[in-house]
Amino acid sequence: MNALTSDRPGWPRGLQTVLAPPRAGLKRRLLGAAAALALWLAAWAGATVLDHHVDLANQAMLFVIASVMASIWLPAPAAFAFALACTLSFDWAFVPPRGSFGVGLERHAVLLTAMLVVSWLIAGLVARLRAQAAAARDAARWAARLQAVGEALRDSADPLQQAEPVAQ
Repeated sequence: MNALTSDRPGWPRGLQTVLAPPRAGLKRRLLGAAAALALWLAAWAGATVLDHHVDLANQAMLFVIASVMASIWLPAPAAFAFALACTLSFDWAFVPPRGSFGVGLERHAVLLTAMLVVSWLIAGLVARLRAQAAAARDAARWAARLQAVGEALRDSADPLQQAEPVAQ
């Protein structure tokens, strides 16, 4: 048995295994969705309590914070959709005229646009950070694999025999 065909637990069997992105299980996705829903409900409740006590921009911040925090748990497409849902639900319930997606004042349109842009920007940055972290993990795995091959070749009495699986 050589370093390339090691049957030690946790060691990948090939390049595709090493370079494959980690997959989130169903349980993790459901927990992320539940956390996002809880954040949305908390933002909704907070905005309802603060209604008529603070201005619209302060209420909007609750939904932006919920969207930003949800982008930590949600995959990128879901985070973008969640940000849009937060913005639309805020528009429907709190922006005059209430109960419609219409906007009465230009400053409210600017507020909604800024709210959506900031939420999408943060969701995009989180997605990019995740991609960079995955690339770093892949590079670390690849470096460990190359180190194991190098050590096996160095310690071997017959390096050509150890390198045989690489050539195949």
